[in-house]
Amino acid sequence: MTEEGDWVRAACQGDAQAWEQLVQIYQQPIFRLAYLLLGDADDAEDVAQETLIRAYRSLGSFDPSRPLRPWLLRITANLSH
Repeated sequence: MTEEGDWVRAACQGDAQAWEQLVQIYQQPIFRLAYLLLGDADDAEDVAQETLIRAYRSLGSFDPSRPLRPWLLRITANLSH
């Protein structure tokens, strides 16, 4: 089991610190991808925020044994089109 998986499990159970740790790790990669796809910093910031909101709401359906980054970046890419 990964430390990331532990944070995902804890966040699913309402642990705000665990979710904040995940946000700290992934907010920059999410923003960078959105900016690359959109070419506008304001739009990229909006997509990054929406990505994190949607991910948090859907965290219960995520398999914590899998890496979180590809899932988050797929959400980002989907929201950027």
